[in-house]
Amino acid sequence: MFTVKFNEVDKSTNIAITDITGKIIYNNRVTAKINNIDVSENAKGIYIIKISKDGNIYNSRIIIK
Repeated sequence: MFTVKFNEVDKSTNIAITDITGKIIYNNRVTAKINNIDVSENAKGIYIIKISKDGNIYNSRIIIK
């Protein structure tokens, strides 16, 4: 499990997580400033988290061990 925190949240904020093949394993519209995401059922490996807000997209890698 990991946490994503926001200073502000609006209707356009979305979090998506994909594996390295592009398969979406998590996709959710953000409704709170603090978001706990459980990835414990996913295989170990490298994933991409994409946060989109107001037309801007932020990408980062996460590693599940």
